Amino acid sequence: MMVRVSVVDAEAATSLVQQLVEEADATSVDFDVDRQEVRVELGKDPDRALVGILSLLEHWLGSVGHPPTSVAIDDHRYVLGPAPST
Repeated sequence: MMVRVSVVDAEAATSLVQQLVEEADATSVDFDVDRQEVRVELGKDPDRALVGILSLLEHWLGSVGHPPTSVAIDDHRYVLGPAPST
């Protein structure tokens, strides 16, 4: 399963890639400069890994103050916003 996250610039991508590498259950994480997307390949137990990655993305968006962003899961595209502040 592949997850692609649109980012506004390379600085945002660097921050997200670093967090995904440290915290996500992913086979690979990289940044596609031409498409301005962070790509995350999920390996074993992709459904469980996906839940963790989506949660991580919501918190990342909120912590850095980014607006909602486009997230593609395989061939399906969604808009994901920051997690509600508590």
